[in-house]
Amino acid sequence: LESAARELGKTTQFSASQAAEAMAFFAQAGFDSTKIIEAMPATLNLAAAGQLEMGQAADIVAKIMGGMGLEAAELGNTVDILAKAFTTSNTDLVQLGDAMKFVGPVAKIAGKDMSETVAVLQTMAQAGLQGGLAGTAFRGILAKLAGNGKEVSSVFGFLGVKIKDVDGNLRNTADIVEDFNRALGEKGVESADAMGMAIKAFGLRAGPWFTALLEKGAGTIRDFESALDDVGGTADNIAKVQMDTLTGSFKKMWSQISESAIKIGGIFMPMIERMAAGIE
Repeated sequence: LESAARELGKTTQFSASQAAEAMAFFAQAGFDSTKIIEAMPATLNLAAAGQLEMGQAADIVAKIMGGMGLEAAELGNTVDILAKAFTTSNTDLVQLGDAMKFVGPVAKIAGKDMSETVAVLQTMAQAGLQGGLAGTAFRGILAKLAGNGKEVSSVFGFLGVKIKDVDGNLRNTADIVEDFNRALGEKGVESADAMGMAIKAFGLRAGPWFTALLEKGAGTIRDFESALDDVGGTADNIAKVQMDTLTGSFKKMWSQISESAIKIGGIFMPMIERMAAGIE
């Protein structure tokens, strides 16, 4: 791990100490040393693309993967989904991390994958709801739909909108939004009836934001979700663009200086330790 961190310090814009900090977050998430080393390139790209410290990016992606129950082998795709999401909608990596912290575990239980979950969060961001508030709102919507309580059953039954498929799984969010809008008919999403039914079904906290999803429409969710299904190499491409600047060059230079300092410290440390022992 030390060797890998120092190699990153020599060859990238991040210092060895920043790489080591990122490694620590993955270790806390249960990754073994092999998986940690394999995770570093993708995490480096995410940090560069999001203009964050490497440790912060590692912390965000590790928590998201833990909440969604994703395996280490899925890290690369997860990173690319996040990079695509924060560069194509009104949100950033920190806000996405905050949102996923609240909705991720519930989305996992509800059978939602990363693409659908993030696509809904992107749609909410386009409506002005970001970060933890977006995660809380979508969590509330999913919990109500999955629970199929009296209020939800009453509203959706009245409109003739199905919540689950023939196998008992929650339908795709875009499909539910599309059918809900169709059932509203001429009244439309901006009517008082639409808001009243959304609040009755999902409560005062999540109801208005379900209405926001209705307003943005199923097409918006589907467009985001479709884009997230084909994201291979996104973080790497964005990182290269971000670092092909004067600022990126300076970061890489300081990273190399940091590695030189580590080498010099390694040479003189035994001598300093002997001197310190003599003084004692």
